[in-house]
Amino acid sequence: MGCSLTMEDGSVFQPEPIQSSGILHRSCKTLSLAAFINIYCHDAYYELGTGTQEQIDFAWAEIVSEWSDLMRNEKASHLISIKSQILELKKHISFVDGAYFFLTRRYDKEIVERLIKEGYPGEYPDNNMEALTKQMETVKSLCKTNIYDLWDLVEEEQRLEKNNMGAKSSEEDFVKNIMRLSKYQGYRINKNEITVFEYANIHNNFIDEIKLSTAQQTT
Repeated sequence: MGCSLTMEDGSVFQPEPIQSSGILHRSCKTLSLAAFINIYCHDAYYELGTGTQEQIDFAWAEIVSEWSDLMRNEKASHLISIKSQILELKKHISFVDGAYFFLTRRYDKEIVERLIKEGYPGEYPDNNMEALTKQMETVKSLCKTNIYDLWDLVEEEQRLEKNNMGAKSSEEDFVKNIMRLSKYQGYRINKNEITVFEYANIHNNFIDEIKLSTAQQTT
C-alpha cells in the first residue's frame, strides 16, 4: 500500500497502488495466492489489475465463484463426508487406546484379532507380557498417524462450517493452512509464487489422501 501525504492546504493525498498495466485477473489460474489473500482479507482490489470499477467487481465475482467451487465450500456432501470420517477416526483411536490399556495387562484373543483386522499386524504372544506390551507400544506409535489425520480433518470441518455460515477466512487461517500444506508437500509453499488454483488442488489432494487413509484404516 502507498503512503499518504499531507498537502500544504491540509488535505491528504493517497497515491494509487501500483497496478500491472493492461492486466485484469479473472481466474484463480492466473491470480497468485498472496494477491488473493490480500483481496479476500483486506479488500485490496488493486491486486486484480487494471480496469473500471465494474470490470473489477465482475472479475472478483468470477474468481470468488471459482474459488468456492475449487474449495468445495458449497458441497454439503463434502462436509457430511468429513464429519463421518472424523467419527470413524475417533472410534478407531478410542478402540486402540482401550486395546492398549487392556492388552498391557492381560492377553485377549478377540481384541488381538480386531487389532489385526484394523490394520495392526504383528506378533501378539499370549504367554509373554513383556513382548505383548512391546507390540502394543508399536501399535500405539502407529496410531499417532490417525491422531494427526483427525486434527487435520477437524480443521477442515471448521473451515467448511465457517464458510457455510457466511464467515470469511482470516489471513491467519490462510497462514495456518499454508503451513500444514507445506508440511504435507515436503517444501515451503511460497504464496507469491503459487496460484490460487494450484493452492486449492494441493489442499484438496491433502484432504482426499487423509480421507482415503482413514477409510482404509477403519474398514
